[in-house]
Amino acid sequence: MRKFVEKLRKERKDLIGQVISMKRRYEGKLDLLDLSVGSPNLPPPIWVVETMKDSMKVRRYHGYPPKFGAEELFDSVMRWYKRRFGVNIPSHDNLIITPGIKEAIFDTLVSILNENEKVLVPDPGYPTYSDALIFAGAERIPYNPEEKDEEVLREIETMMEREKPSAIVLNYPHNPTGRLPSFETLSKIVMLARKNGMKILSDMAYSEIFFENESHSVFEMMGDFKDTVEFLSFSKTYNMAGWRIGIMVGDAELMSLVKTYRSVKHSGVFYPIQLSAKSALDDTPEEYYEDLRTIYRRRRDILCEELEKGGFSFSRPQGSIYVWAKIPSNFLDMDTMEFVKLMLERTGILVFPGEIFGKNGKKKVRFSLVEEEERLREVGERLKRL
Repeated sequence: MRKFVEKLRKERKDLIGQVISMKRRYEGKLDLLDLSVGSPNLPPPIWVVETMKDSMKVRRYHGYPPKFGAEELFDSVMRWYKRRFGVNIPSHDNLIITPGIKEAIFDTLVSILNENEKVLVPDPGYPTYSDALIFAGAERIPYNPEEKDEEVLREIETMMEREKPSAIVLNYPHNPTGRLPSFETLSKIVMLARKNGMKILSDMAYSEIFFENESHSVFEMMGDFKDTVEFLSFSKTYNMAGWRIGIMVGDAELMSLVKTYRSVKHSGVFYPIQLSAKSALDDTPEEYYEDLRTIYRRRRDILCEELEKGGFSFSRPQGSIYVWAKIPSNFLDMDTMEFVKLMLERTGILVFPGEIFGKNGKKKVRFSLVEEEERLREVGERLKRL
């Protein structure tokens, strides 16, 4: 196992750690506008908080929880999937509740892959995909999700023909680019993967944060759950990032493999948190989701307007809580991390360097929409100091 840790350390270069260190170094010394980590600054729904408070008073809930998820939460997930996507989940065997989906994604890739298998992974993309492949001993085959739908589809099809991968990771709405393909494009990608006998992993961490096209579950375009796992998070939709709870939905056979792996290293999610997640799924009205999208849409529009003033170029995100931007042309001769440090020192704005998300992140940075509108309106004026 140590060799995998050493390889991970070498390949990652701990860029996130460097950003965190920069924040600590300058915190208190300047007016910090932290747009780096995608940790929502909005509160969880009040009914979720009340459920947590009430359930914490029940003595028996403080014992070990059901290892793979509470039955009543499973039922709520099944109802929510039917209501939201029109998808019928066959049974509880198709579900696992996890402490967030970061480790769920990691555990799934490690559990279902053999050494030297090839996996199509978005680049730029969430770092956990590539980290997991290192531990699985699998080979990462990158594709660029930030292009137009037809270009992404063409690249994926070419990679499938040339590399013969055994699996593909999808992430829509996409982190960090905010891309969200049409239903038709996503359907074509899914059908190509099935035609080639590939496993499909669909990361829907930002499923309810979209601005134009609606997001879709891959199960909407499939007649069964074969060779597919989908992940949903409570972190962004319900502002429960610190609570650590997520959902896995998928092929019962693949889920069985994941359960075997998780059984040696996990003991389940704290029961009151599971009951609170049940409340989020059962009790949240449609108006909540609409209001959430309105908040992030307004933040997106404000930040995009401010970034244009500062000379950044970008495609307006269609979903998620990020703006993915190319650094201004007069700084293109700089290393991206050097630019991030310079921008922090001169403007107080902290962002993530694009290389955190892969080689296609070179000369790009990610801004998170995790500040109030009035703070985001400061960005253009601050960028004048660059």
